[in-house]
Amino acid sequence: MWSRKGEGVSGFLANIDKGSLENFNSFELDALMSNKAFSEQFDIVPGSTWSGIVEEAMKTEEASKFYSTKSPKSIELFGEGAGDLFTIDVWRSLPGSGRKDLLGGDGTGQDAYDALSRASRDLQIAKEKFVNIMPLVEGTNIFRFGIDKLDAAASAFGINLREGATPSQKLKLFLTKLSAENAKEILGEAGKTISDADRALVKSIIGDLNGGSTPEELQLKLDGLFTQIIIQKEQKILDAVQTLDGYTGRNIASRLGAGPLNEEEAAELAADNAKING
Repeated sequence: MWSRKGEGVSGFLANIDKGSLENFNSFELDALMSNKAFSEQFDIVPGSTWSGIVEEAMKTEEASKFYSTKSPKSIELFGEGAGDLFTIDVWRSLPGSGRKDLLGGDGTGQDAYDALSRASRDLQIAKEKFVNIMPLVEGTNIFRFGIDKLDAAASAFGINLREGATPSQKLKLFLTKLSAENAKEILGEAGKTISDADRALVKSIIGDLNGGSTPEELQLKLDGLFTQIIIQKEQKILDAVQTLDGYTGRNIASRLGAGPLNEEEAAELAADNAKING
């Protein structure tokens, strides 16, 4: 993180929300620090020390004029009940202060970015398993399930279907495995983004599987689950990245504009974060 120099705490606070998060390798960093014009105007603060500096600054009277300094506010990117890595701490600026909210921790959001990258990757893997077996309707995100594809779909997700089971019995087992309670087996790291609200919605979609649902009704439930845990989750991950970008000043969300991160993009993001932390 670099920002304009300032005298003492007041100077630091005056520029704290105007800094920029950048990746520098050792050669780039040495070149900047050796540049007299740059070093006279700007400070470079490593992510590893950023948190401590901000916390100490927030204890001062000057900080209380601009920020709510009692403690940072926790923001859950996916709502209550999702994994802890998707909760970020933010120092909230006071109304009328003219300051931006500040991301807590080391200021990079590295852990959250890494977790979002893994979630996006694993969600794409799960989606591809679905659509490779049961393609989407052309030009849409509408999933149509076929009874004749059930055995192949179950095999792709490691679900053992009882030999001799009826189509309805197979569908019920498949739905149970896709429920929020078992989602991590299907979604991998993306399963950690499931919130309490998601679980309640999934429960309402599935309903009572012990009832006499017809294969057609069960297929509708499966369509609803696919939309909820795959399609809508893609958008929620993008929304979470955009929120995080708003605090870090990065533009990682642009990489998700055409869909979830692929393996190459996920590796690039991990490399970026490693540079920041290193």
